[in-house]
Amino acid sequence: MAYFSLKNSDGITLYYEVVDEQCRKVEVLAAPAVNSYPVTIPDSISYQGVVYDVIGIGRGAFYFCWLHEVSIPESVQYIEDYAFAYSSLYSITIPNSVKRIGKGVFDGCEDLESVVLSNQLTEIPENSFISCSSLSVCVIPESVKSIGPRAFHGCANFNTINLENIESIGEEAFVATSITSVVLSEKLNSIPYQCFLGCHLLSSIILPNSIKSIGYEAFANCHSLSHIVLPNSITSIGRAVFEGSGIETISLPNKLKEIVEYSFYNCYKLKEITIPQSVVKIGAFSFGECKNLVSVVLPDSLETIEQWTFSNCSSLTDVVFPNMLDSIGTGAFFGCTSLCNLSLPKRLRVIESSGFEGCSSLTSVILPDSLLWLFDSVFADCPNLKSVTIPNSCVYLETYVFSGCENIEEIRSFIEDPYPIPVECFLDVVKRNAILYVPKGAKRWYEVTEGWEDFATIVEDENMSGIKKIKDFGKEFKSRWYTPQGFHITNGPKGRGVYLHDGKKFVVK
Repeated sequence: MAYFSLKNSDGITLYYEVVDEQCRKVEVLAAPAVNSYPVTIPDSISYQGVVYDVIGIGRGAFYFCWLHEVSIPESVQYIEDYAFAYSSLYSITIPNSVKRIGKGVFDGCEDLESVVLSNQLTEIPENSFISCSSLSVCVIPESVKSIGPRAFHGCANFNTINLENIESIGEEAFVATSITSVVLSEKLNSIPYQCFLGCHLLSSIILPNSIKSIGYEAFANCHSLSHIVLPNSITSIGRAVFEGSGIETISLPNKLKEIVEYSFYNCYKLKEITIPQSVVKIGAFSFGECKNLVSVVLPDSLETIEQWTFSNCSSLTDVVFPNMLDSIGTGAFFGCTSLCNLSLPKRLRVIESSGFEGCSSLTSVILPDSLLWLFDSVFADCPNLKSVTIPNSCVYLETYVFSGCENIEEIRSFIEDPYPIPVECFLDVVKRNAILYVPKGAKRWYEVTEGWEDFATIVEDENMSGIKKIKDFGKEFKSRWYTPQGFHITNGPKGRGVYLHDGKKFVVK
Protein backbone atom coordinates (compact mmCIF):
# COMPACT_ATOMS: atom_id res chain seq x y z
CA MET A 1 0.00 0.00 0.00
CA ALA A 2 1.15 3.52 -0.80
CA TYR A 3 1.54 6.25 1.80
CA PHE A 4 1.83 10.01 1.33
CA SER A 5 1.16 13.28 3.14
CA LEU A 6 -0.61 16.47 2.12
CA LYS A 7 -1.64 19.70 3.77
CA ASN A 8 -5.38 20.23 4.13
CA SER A 9 -7.32 23.51 3.83
CA ASP A 10 -6.30 24.42 7.41
CA GLY A 11 -2.63 24.09 6.53
CA ILE A 12 -2.29 20.96 8.64
CA THR A 13 -0.38 18.02 7.26
CA LEU A 14 -2.36 14.76 7.21
CA TYR A 15 -0.93 11.39 6.29
CA TYR A 16 -2.91 9.05 4.04
CA GLU A 17 -2.82 5.40 3.10
CA VAL A 18 -4.18 4.09 -0.19
CA VAL A 19 -6.69 1.35 0.60
CA ASP A 20 -7.94 0.79 -2.96
CA GLU A 21 -5.62 1.85 -5.77
CA GLN A 22 -7.97 0.80 -8.53
CA CYS A 23 -10.93 2.74 -7.16
CA ARG A 24 -8.72 5.61 -5.92
CA LYS A 25 -9.66 5.46 -2.25
CA VAL A 26 -7.61 6.45 0.80
CA GLU A 27 -7.98 6.69 4.57
CA VAL A 28 -6.48 9.20 6.97
CA LEU A 29 -3.51 7.44 8.51
CA ALA A 30 -2.15 10.00 10.98
CA ALA A 31 -1.92 13.66 11.92
CA PRO A 32 1.22 13.90 14.05
CA ALA A 33 1.59 17.68 13.97
CA VAL A 34 -1.94 18.57 15.10
CA ASN A 35 -1.79 20.88 18.11
CA SER A 36 -5.09 22.44 19.26
CA TYR A 37 -6.18 23.58 15.80
CA PRO A 38 -9.55 22.67 14.27
CA VAL A 39 -9.00 19.92 11.73
CA THR A 40 -10.93 19.60 8.51
CA ILE A 41 -10.69 16.23 6.78
CA PRO A 42 -11.17 16.70 3.01
CA ASP A 43 -13.61 14.52 1.10
CA SER A 44 -11.02 14.04 -1.61
CA ILE A 45 -7.35 14.80 -2.29
CA SER A 46 -5.14 15.11 -5.32
CA TYR A 47 -1.69 13.52 -5.27
CA GLN A 48 0.64 13.41 -8.26
CA GLY A 49 -2.24 14.21 -10.58
CA VAL A 50 -4.50 11.45 -9.20
CA VAL A 51 -7.70 12.29 -7.26
CA TYR A 52 -8.50 10.01 -4.32
CA ASP A 53 -11.70 9.83 -2.27
CA VAL A 54 -11.18 9.91 1.50
CA ILE A 55 -13.37 7.04 2.72
CA GLY A 56 -12.03 6.28 6.18
CA ILE A 57 -10.12 7.31 9.28
CA GLY A 58 -7.44 4.78 10.19
CA ARG A 59 -6.55 3.05 13.44
CA GLY A 60 -5.20 5.56 15.95
CA ALA A 61 -5.10 8.31 13.32
CA PHE A 62 -5.56 11.13 15.86
CA TYR A 63 -4.40 9.18 18.91
CA PHE A 64 -3.22 11.59 21.65
CA CYS A 65 -3.60 14.59 19.35
CA TRP A 66 -4.19 17.97 20.93
CA LEU A 67 -7.18 18.97 18.81
CA HIS A 68 -10.52 20.40 19.94
CA GLU A 69 -12.59 20.14 16.77
CA VAL A 70 -12.65 17.92 13.74
CA SER A 71 -14.83 18.10 10.65
CA ILE A 72 -15.54 14.75 8.98
CA PRO A 73 -16.85 14.77 5.38
CA GLU A 74 -19.75 12.71 4.05
CA SER A 75 -17.28 10.66 2.01
CA VAL A 76 -16.02 8.86 5.14
CA GLN A 77 -17.61 5.42 5.57
CA TYR A 78 -15.74 4.03 8.59
CA ILE A 79 -13.62 5.03 11.55
CA GLU A 80 -11.13 2.46 12.83
CA ASP A 81 -10.14 1.46 16.39
CA TYR A 82 -8.82 4.19 18.72
CA ALA A 83 -8.96 6.79 15.95
CA PHE A 84 -9.47 9.70 18.39
CA ALA A 85 -8.41 8.00 21.64
CA TYR A 86 -6.88 10.31 24.27
CA SER A 87 -7.34 13.37 22.07
CA SER A 88 -8.61 16.72 23.35
CA LEU A 89 -11.84 16.84 21.39
CA TYR A 90 -14.69 18.95 22.82
CA SER A 91 -17.44 17.77 20.46
CA ILE A 92 -17.86 15.79 17.29
CA THR A 93 -20.52 14.96 14.70
CA ILE A 94 -20.12 11.71 12.83
CA PRO A 95 -21.81 12.05 9.43
CA ASN A 96 -24.54 9.66 8.32
CA SER A 97 -22.21 8.23 5.68
CA VAL A 98 -20.28 6.38 8.42
CA LYS A 99 -21.51 2.80 8.75
CA ARG A 100 -18.96 1.47 11.22
CA ILE A 101 -16.78 2.70 14.07
CA GLY A 102 -14.09 0.61 15.73
CA LYS A 103 -13.51 -0.15 19.39
CA GLY A 104 -12.10 2.51 21.69
CA VAL A 105 -12.68 5.27 19.12
CA PHE A 106 -12.96 7.96 21.82
CA ASP A 107 -11.26 6.07 24.65
CA GLY A 108 -9.94 8.49 27.29
CA CYS A 109 -11.22 11.71 25.66
CA GLU A 110 -11.73 13.45 29.00
CA ASP A 111 -12.73 16.81 27.44
CA LEU A 112 -15.34 15.37 25.06
CA GLU A 113 -18.76 16.79 25.97
CA SER A 114 -21.05 16.13 23.01
CA VAL A 115 -21.32 13.49 20.28
CA VAL A 116 -23.79 13.02 17.45
CA LEU A 117 -23.59 9.57 15.88
CA SER A 118 -24.34 8.47 12.33
CA ASN A 119 -27.82 7.09 11.72
CA GLN A 120 -26.22 4.25 9.74
CA LEU A 121 -24.49 2.72 12.75
CA THR A 122 -25.81 -0.58 14.09
CA GLU A 123 -23.29 -0.98 16.92
CA ILE A 124 -21.40 1.07 19.48
CA PRO A 125 -18.36 -1.18 20.01
CA GLU A 126 -16.47 -1.94 23.20
CA ASN A 127 -14.64 0.89 24.97
CA SER A 128 -16.06 3.45 22.53
CA PHE A 129 -16.41 6.23 25.12
CA ILE A 130 -14.65 4.70 28.13
CA SER A 131 -13.42 7.33 30.61
CA CYS A 132 -14.99 10.24 28.69
CA SER A 133 -15.66 11.90 32.03
CA SER A 134 -17.08 15.14 30.55
CA LEU A 135 -19.48 13.49 28.10
CA SER A 136 -23.04 14.62 28.81
CA VAL A 137 -24.75 14.31 25.42
CA CYS A 138 -24.58 11.38 23.05
CA VAL A 139 -27.40 11.09 20.55
CA ILE A 140 -27.82 7.39 19.79
CA PRO A 141 -29.81 6.78 16.60
CA GLU A 142 -32.54 4.16 16.30
CA SER A 143 -30.33 2.16 13.93
CA VAL A 144 -28.04 1.13 16.80
CA LYS A 145 -29.02 -2.31 18.14
CA SER A 146 -25.93 -3.24 20.14
CA ILE A 147 -23.79 -1.51 22.75
CA GLY A 148 -20.48 -3.20 23.46
CA PRO A 149 -18.61 -3.90 26.72
CA ARG A 150 -17.47 -0.79 28.63
CA ALA A 151 -18.88 1.46 25.89
CA PHE A 152 -19.72 4.29 28.34
CA HIS A 153 -17.71 3.08 31.34
CA GLY A 154 -16.70 5.99 33.57
CA CYS A 155 -18.69 8.69 31.72
CA ALA A 156 -19.43 10.46 34.99
CA ASN A 157 -21.54 13.26 33.46
CA PHE A 158 -23.50 11.08 31.07
CA ASN A 159 -27.07 11.19 32.40
CA THR A 160 -29.52 10.51 29.56
CA ILE A 161 -29.76 7.57 27.20
CA ASN A 162 -32.48 5.83 25.22
CA LEU A 163 -32.11 2.05 25.21
CA GLU A 164 -35.56 1.12 23.93
CA ASN A 165 -34.14 -0.12 20.60
CA ILE A 166 -31.07 -1.85 22.01
CA GLU A 167 -31.11 -5.65 21.67
CA SER A 168 -27.71 -6.40 23.18
CA ILE A 169 -25.64 -4.72 25.91
CA GLY A 170 -22.08 -5.68 26.82
CA GLU A 171 -20.61 -6.05 30.29
CA GLU A 172 -19.69 -2.91 32.26
CA ALA A 173 -21.38 -0.80 29.57
CA PHE A 174 -22.57 2.01 31.89
CA VAL A 175 -20.36 1.69 34.97
CA ALA A 176 -20.24 4.89 37.08
CA THR A 177 -22.36 7.00 34.73
CA SER A 178 -24.94 9.55 35.95
CA ILE A 179 -27.91 7.92 34.22
CA THR A 180 -31.10 8.59 36.19
CA SER A 181 -33.64 6.40 34.43
CA VAL A 182 -33.64 3.54 31.93
CA VAL A 183 -36.27 1.84 29.81
CA LEU A 184 -35.02 -1.35 28.20
CA SER A 185 -36.02 -2.97 24.92
CA GLU A 186 -38.48 -5.87 24.75
CA LYS A 187 -35.86 -7.65 22.61
CA LEU A 188 -33.17 -7.58 25.30
CA ASN A 189 -32.58 -11.02 26.88
CA SER A 190 -30.04 -10.29 29.57
CA ILE A 191 -28.40 -7.58 31.65
CA PRO A 192 -24.70 -8.43 31.80
CA TYR A 193 -21.91 -8.29 34.36
CA GLN A 194 -21.59 -4.90 36.11
CA CYS A 195 -23.80 -3.24 33.49
CA PHE A 196 -24.98 -0.38 35.76
CA LEU A 197 -22.46 -0.78 38.59
CA GLY A 198 -21.99 2.41 40.58
CA CYS A 199 -24.70 4.42 38.81
CA HIS A 200 -25.40 6.43 41.96
CA LEU A 201 -28.20 8.53 40.44
CA LEU A 202 -30.11 5.70 38.78
CA SER A 203 -33.54 5.79 40.42
CA SER A 204 -35.80 4.16 37.85
CA ILE A 205 -35.42 1.21 35.51
CA ILE A 206 -38.09 -0.77 33.71
CA LEU A 207 -37.19 -4.36 32.90
CA PRO A 208 -39.13 -6.01 30.06
CA ASN A 209 -40.57 -9.53 30.20
CA SER A 210 -37.91 -10.66 27.73
CA ILE A 211 -35.15 -10.50 30.38
CA LYS A 212 -34.07 -13.97 31.51
CA SER A 213 -30.91 -13.25 33.49
CA ILE A 214 -29.15 -10.44 35.35
CA GLY A 215 -25.38 -10.66 35.68
CA TYR A 216 -22.86 -10.24 38.50
CA GLU A 217 -23.01 -6.81 40.22
CA ALA A 218 -25.32 -5.48 37.49
CA PHE A 219 -26.93 -2.93 39.86
CA ALA A 220 -24.40 -2.92 42.72
CA ASN A 221 -23.90 0.43 44.48
CA CYS A 222 -26.87 2.05 42.72
CA HIS A 223 -27.65 4.09 45.84
CA SER A 224 -30.71 5.90 44.41
CA LEU A 225 -32.40 2.75 43.13
CA SER A 226 -35.10 2.18 45.75
CA HIS A 227 -37.58 0.05 43.80
CA ILE A 228 -37.32 -2.39 40.94
CA VAL A 229 -39.78 -4.90 39.52
CA LEU A 230 -38.16 -8.13 38.40
CA PRO A 231 -40.32 -9.85 35.75
CA ASN A 232 -41.17 -13.53 36.18
CA SER A 233 -39.23 -14.30 33.01
CA ILE A 234 -35.99 -14.04 35.02
CA THR A 235 -34.56 -17.42 36.02
CA SER A 236 -31.12 -16.40 37.30
CA ILE A 237 -29.47 -13.43 38.98
CA GLY A 238 -25.73 -13.05 39.41
CA ARG A 239 -23.47 -12.68 42.42
CA ALA A 240 -23.80 -9.37 44.32
CA VAL A 241 -26.39 -8.17 41.79
CA PHE A 242 -27.83 -5.48 44.11
CA GLU A 243 -24.98 -5.23 46.65
CA GLY A 244 -24.86 -1.81 48.29
CA SER A 245 -27.87 -0.51 46.36
CA GLY A 246 -30.71 1.60 47.79
CA ILE A 247 -33.39 -1.08 47.28
CA GLU A 248 -36.16 -0.79 49.91
CA THR A 249 -38.61 -3.49 48.81
CA ILE A 250 -38.41 -6.15 46.15
CA SER A 251 -40.34 -9.21 44.97
CA LEU A 252 -38.30 -11.91 43.32
CA PRO A 253 -39.53 -13.70 40.18
CA ASN A 254 -41.45 -16.91 40.75
CA LYS A 255 -39.15 -19.01 38.53
CA LEU A 256 -35.96 -18.10 40.37
CA LYS A 257 -34.10 -21.17 41.70
CA GLU A 258 -31.19 -19.59 43.54
CA ILE A 259 -30.27 -16.37 45.29
CA VAL A 260 -26.53 -16.25 44.69
CA GLU A 261 -24.01 -15.09 47.31
CA TYR A 262 -23.89 -11.39 48.18
CA SER A 263 -27.02 -10.70 46.06
CA PHE A 264 -28.41 -8.11 48.49
CA TYR A 265 -25.39 -7.63 50.72
CA ASN A 266 -25.35 -4.21 52.41
CA CYS A 267 -28.70 -3.16 50.95
CA TYR A 268 -28.94 -0.83 53.90
CA LYS A 269 -32.47 0.40 53.06
CA LEU A 270 -34.04 -3.01 52.37
CA LYS A 271 -37.06 -3.49 54.65
CA GLU A 272 -38.86 -6.43 53.13
CA ILE A 273 -38.38 -9.03 50.46
CA THR A 274 -40.64 -11.71 49.04
CA ILE A 275 -38.77 -14.92 48.32
CA PRO A 276 -40.71 -17.29 46.03
CA GLN A 277 -41.23 -20.97 46.79
CA SER A 278 -39.16 -21.82 43.70
CA VAL A 279 -35.92 -20.85 45.49
CA VAL A 280 -33.98 -23.90 46.70
CA LYS A 281 -30.72 -22.18 47.65
CA ILE A 282 -29.76 -18.86 49.23
CA GLY A 283 -26.04 -18.16 48.95
CA ALA A 284 -23.56 -16.95 51.56
CA PHE A 285 -23.77 -13.30 52.64
CA SER A 286 -26.91 -12.81 50.48
CA PHE A 287 -28.59 -10.47 52.98
CA GLY A 288 -25.64 -9.63 55.23
CA GLU A 289 -25.54 -6.06 56.59
CA CYS A 290 -29.17 -5.36 55.55
CA LYS A 291 -29.64 -3.29 58.67
CA ASN A 292 -33.26 -2.29 57.99
CA LEU A 293 -34.57 -5.74 57.09
CA VAL A 294 -37.33 -6.51 59.61
CA SER A 295 -38.72 -9.90 58.65
CA VAL A 296 -38.20 -12.71 56.20
CA VAL A 297 -40.18 -15.80 55.22
CA LEU A 298 -37.95 -18.54 53.87
CA PRO A 299 -39.30 -20.89 51.16
CA ASP A 300 -40.44 -24.39 52.09
CA SER A 301 -37.95 -26.08 49.76
CA LEU A 302 -34.90 -24.54 51.46
CA GLU A 303 -32.74 -27.14 53.24
CA THR A 304 -29.65 -25.08 54.07
CA ILE A 305 -29.03 -21.52 55.19
CA GLU A 306 -25.50 -20.73 54.04
CA GLN A 307 -22.80 -18.97 56.03
CA TRP A 308 -23.33 -15.34 57.07
CA THR A 309 -26.58 -15.15 55.05
CA PHE A 310 -28.31 -12.69 57.43
CA SER A 311 -25.30 -11.54 59.45
CA ASN A 312 -25.61 -8.11 61.09
CA CYS A 313 -29.24 -7.63 60.04
CA SER A 314 -29.67 -5.59 63.19
CA SER A 315 -33.40 -4.83 62.69
CA LEU A 316 -34.43 -8.41 61.92
CA THR A 317 -37.09 -9.46 64.44
CA ASP A 318 -38.88 -12.33 62.77
CA VAL A 319 -37.73 -15.29 60.68
CA VAL A 320 -40.07 -18.00 59.43
CA PHE A 321 -37.98 -21.12 58.90
CA PRO A 322 -39.00 -23.83 56.41
CA ASN A 323 -39.98 -27.23 57.78
CA MET A 324 -37.39 -29.00 55.61
CA LEU A 325 -34.44 -26.97 56.93
CA ASP A 326 -31.51 -29.27 57.72
CA SER A 327 -28.66 -26.94 58.65
CA ILE A 328 -27.84 -23.35 59.56
CA GLY A 329 -24.41 -22.24 58.41
CA THR A 330 -21.57 -20.39 60.08
CA GLY A 331 -22.56 -16.92 61.27
CA ALA A 332 -25.89 -17.14 59.43
CA PHE A 333 -27.63 -14.84 61.96
CA PHE A 334 -24.53 -13.34 63.59
CA GLY A 335 -25.22 -9.92 65.10
CA CYS A 336 -29.01 -9.98 64.54
CA THR A 337 -29.46 -7.90 67.66
CA SER A 338 -33.26 -7.50 67.35
CA LEU A 339 -34.04 -11.19 66.91
CA CYS A 340 -35.92 -12.12 70.08
CA ASN A 341 -37.83 -15.30 69.18
CA LEU A 342 -36.67 -18.50 67.55
CA SER A 343 -39.00 -21.19 66.29
CA LEU A 344 -36.62 -23.71 64.82
CA PRO A 345 -37.97 -26.45 62.52
CA LYS A 346 -38.30 -30.04 63.68
CA ARG A 347 -35.87 -31.44 61.07
CA LEU A 348 -32.94 -29.15 61.85
CA ARG A 349 -29.80 -31.22 62.47
CA VAL A 350 -26.87 -28.79 62.54
CA ILE A 351 -26.16 -25.23 63.66
CA GLU A 352 -22.64 -24.30 62.69
CA SER A 353 -20.17 -21.95 64.38
CA SER A 354 -21.49 -18.53 65.47
CA GLY A 355 -24.89 -19.27 63.93
CA PHE A 356 -26.70 -16.93 66.36
CA GLU A 357 -23.73 -15.27 68.02
CA GLY A 358 -24.39 -11.74 69.22
CA CYS A 359 -28.20 -12.02 69.05
CA SER A 360 -28.49 -9.88 72.13
CA SER A 361 -32.31 -9.83 72.27
CA LEU A 362 -32.77 -13.60 72.44
CA THR A 363 -34.34 -14.65 75.74
CA SER A 364 -35.19 -18.29 75.17
CA VAL A 365 -33.97 -21.08 72.90
CA ILE A 366 -35.67 -24.44 72.47
CA LEU A 367 -33.59 -26.65 70.19
CA PRO A 368 -35.55 -29.28 68.20
CA ASP A 369 -35.36 -33.01 68.89
CA SER A 370 -33.64 -33.55 65.55
CA LEU A 371 -30.55 -31.50 66.39
CA LEU A 372 -27.24 -33.39 66.32
CA TRP A 373 -24.50 -30.78 66.42
CA LEU A 374 -23.92 -27.41 68.08
CA PHE A 375 -20.62 -25.99 66.88
CA ASP A 376 -18.50 -23.38 68.65
CA SER A 377 -19.97 -20.03 69.68
CA VAL A 378 -23.44 -20.80 68.27
CA PHE A 379 -25.18 -18.68 70.92
CA ALA A 380 -22.15 -16.79 72.23
CA ASP A 381 -22.66 -13.23 73.49
CA CYS A 382 -26.43 -13.46 73.88
CA PRO A 383 -26.52 -11.61 77.25
CA ASN A 384 -30.33 -11.67 77.59
CA LEU A 385 -30.65 -15.40 77.05
CA LYS A 386 -32.34 -16.87 80.15
CA SER A 387 -33.59 -20.31 79.15
CA VAL A 388 -32.05 -23.04 77.00
CA THR A 389 -33.42 -26.46 76.05
CA ILE A 390 -30.97 -29.04 74.66
CA PRO A 391 -32.51 -32.16 73.05
CA ASN A 392 -31.46 -35.73 73.67
CA SER A 393 -30.53 -36.07 69.99
CA CYS A 394 -27.63 -33.65 70.42
CA VAL A 395 -24.40 -35.62 70.31
CA TYR A 396 -21.90 -32.78 70.00
CA LEU A 397 -21.43 -29.50 71.85
CA GLU A 398 -18.26 -27.59 71.03
CA THR A 399 -16.42 -24.78 72.82
CA TYR A 400 -17.99 -21.42 73.66
CA VAL A 401 -21.50 -22.49 72.55
CA PHE A 402 -23.07 -20.36 75.30
CA SER A 403 -20.11 -18.17 76.27
CA GLY A 404 -21.02 -14.63 77.22
CA CYS A 405 -24.56 -15.69 78.19
CA GLU A 406 -24.09 -14.61 81.77
CA ASN A 407 -27.82 -14.27 82.51
CA ILE A 408 -28.89 -17.83 81.77
CA GLU A 409 -31.19 -18.94 84.59
CA GLU A 410 -32.10 -22.47 83.51
CA ILE A 411 -30.79 -25.14 81.18
CA ARG A 412 -32.98 -28.11 80.35
CA SER A 413 -30.76 -30.90 79.03
CA PHE A 414 -32.65 -33.97 77.75
CA ILE A 415 -29.35 -35.83 77.27
CA GLU A 416 -29.83 -38.97 79.41
CA ASP A 417 -26.28 -40.24 78.99
CA PRO A 418 -24.21 -37.04 79.41
CA TYR A 419 -20.86 -36.93 77.65
CA PRO A 420 -17.92 -34.65 78.42
CA ILE A 421 -18.15 -31.18 76.88
CA PRO A 422 -15.51 -28.42 76.82
CA VAL A 423 -15.49 -26.38 80.05
CA GLU A 424 -15.67 -23.27 77.85
CA CYS A 425 -19.05 -24.38 76.46
CA PHE A 426 -20.83 -22.41 79.23
CA LEU A 427 -18.08 -19.86 79.77
CA ASP A 428 -19.38 -16.80 81.68
CA VAL A 429 -22.60 -18.58 82.67
CA VAL A 430 -22.99 -18.11 86.44
CA LYS A 431 -23.18 -21.79 87.37
CA ARG A 432 -23.91 -21.17 91.02
CA ASN A 433 -27.16 -19.44 90.00
CA ALA A 434 -28.27 -21.29 86.86
CA ILE A 435 -30.36 -24.43 87.39
CA LEU A 436 -29.55 -27.47 85.26
CA TYR A 437 -32.61 -29.69 84.72
CA VAL A 438 -31.86 -33.27 83.62
CA PRO A 439 -33.82 -36.49 82.97
CA LYS A 440 -34.79 -38.68 85.92
CA GLY A 441 -31.94 -40.95 86.97
CA ALA A 442 -29.25 -38.92 85.15
CA LYS A 443 -28.25 -36.45 87.90
CA ARG A 444 -25.43 -38.61 89.27
CA TRP A 445 -23.86 -38.80 85.83
CA TYR A 446 -24.06 -35.05 85.26
CA GLU A 447 -22.39 -34.45 88.61
CA VAL A 448 -19.25 -36.32 87.52
CA THR A 449 -19.10 -35.40 83.83
CA GLU A 450 -16.74 -32.71 82.59
CA GLY A 451 -18.43 -29.51 81.51
CA TRP A 452 -21.61 -30.29 83.50
CA GLU A 453 -20.22 -30.98 86.94
CA ASP A 454 -19.66 -27.33 87.86
CA PHE A 455 -23.37 -26.46 87.98
CA ALA A 456 -24.25 -25.93 91.65
CA THR A 457 -27.89 -26.94 91.21
CA ILE A 458 -28.76 -30.02 89.17
CA VAL A 459 -32.41 -31.05 89.34
CA GLU A 460 -33.99 -34.24 88.00
CA ASP A 461 -37.28 -33.82 86.15
CA GLU A 462 -39.32 -36.99 85.71
CA ASN A 463 -41.08 -35.47 82.71
CA MET A 464 -37.78 -35.23 80.84
CA SER A 465 -36.76 -38.30 78.91
CA GLY A 466 -35.03 -38.40 75.61
CA ILE A 467 -34.47 -42.15 75.20
CA LYS A 468 -36.95 -44.71 73.94
CA LYS A 469 -36.56 -48.37 74.81
CA ILE A 470 -37.72 -50.48 71.88
CA LYS A 471 -38.15 -54.18 71.38
CA ASP A 472 -39.71 -54.33 67.94
CA PHE A 473 -38.88 -51.70 65.34
CA GLY A 474 -41.32 -53.13 62.82
CA LYS A 475 -42.14 -50.75 59.98
CA GLU A 476 -39.79 -48.11 61.44
CA PHE A 477 -36.94 -49.95 59.71
CA LYS A 478 -38.14 -48.31 56.50
CA SER A 479 -37.24 -44.84 57.82
CA ARG A 480 -33.74 -43.44 58.04
CA TRP A 481 -31.54 -44.36 61.01
CA TYR A 482 -28.25 -42.77 62.06
CA THR A 483 -25.44 -43.42 64.48
CA PRO A 484 -24.84 -40.72 67.13
CA GLN A 485 -22.06 -39.48 64.84
CA GLY A 486 -24.57 -38.87 62.03
CA PHE A 487 -23.75 -41.82 59.75
CA HIS A 488 -26.70 -43.28 57.89
CA ILE A 489 -27.50 -46.94 58.66
CA THR A 490 -29.09 -48.92 55.85
CA ASN A 491 -32.05 -51.10 56.91
CA GLY A 492 -32.08 -49.97 60.53
CA PRO A 493 -30.01 -50.64 63.68
CA LYS A 494 -27.44 -53.43 63.80
CA GLY A 495 -27.40 -54.92 67.29
CA ARG A 496 -27.27 -53.26 70.68
CA GLY A 497 -26.41 -49.62 71.01
CA VAL A 498 -27.67 -46.02 70.74
CA TYR A 499 -29.25 -44.85 67.50
CA LEU A 500 -30.94 -41.72 66.14
CA HIS A 501 -34.25 -41.90 64.29
CA ASP A 502 -36.86 -39.29 63.40
CA GLY A 503 -35.30 -36.71 65.72
CA LYS A 504 -35.17 -39.07 68.75
CA LYS A 505 -32.56 -41.24 70.42
CA PHE A 506 -33.26 -44.98 70.69
CA VAL A 507 -31.49 -47.60 72.81
CA VAL A 508 -31.45 -51.17 71.58
CA LYS A 509 -30.96 -53.64 74.45
